[in-house]
Amino acid sequence: MFAKAIVSPSIEQSQWSDQTIIPEKPFSPVKRTIKGKVIMYYFNDKESVPGATVILKGVPNISTSTDAEGYFELEVPDSVTSEKISILISFVGYQIREVSVYRTQLPVQLGEIKLYEDNFVMGEIIYIKPNLWQRVKGIFKSKSPQSCTNSSHKHK
Repeated sequence: MFAKAIVSPSIEQSQWSDQTIIPEKPFSPVKRTIKGKVIMYYFNDKESVPGATVILKGVPNISTSTDAEGYFELEVPDSVTSEKISILISFVGYQIREVSVYRTQLPVQLGEIKLYEDNFVMGEIIYIKPNLWQRVKGIFKSKSPQSCTNSSHKHK
């Protein structure tokens, strides 16, 4: 005669039943993100850069900015299919920094990204709003040769 095999209910149910087993958590695709922290050195002290702009190169409508601590997280959409992905990091008074990663590395944590001062920044522009006394005295009025009565001035 044949011996009857004892099978545990969980194995029996998963292998031989017609019911489909549904995992507890649904499968979620891996987020394709680039994370990092933007820093600068101010008098040899490392400082975070809040408000720096981080742009996905070639896709200008995908961007973010750093938080108060200098951290950013940029999600790369599935529509970006290039093998090499570059981000541009910019902040006023600093050079634009480009950092590249490969698509196969995503998600990636870049660590600290240092910005360097831009030595080619225009100088400050100072505007002095004339006050009432200066307007009364006519300090900011332009003089034309016809209105100037001083004969020692040589107007052309």
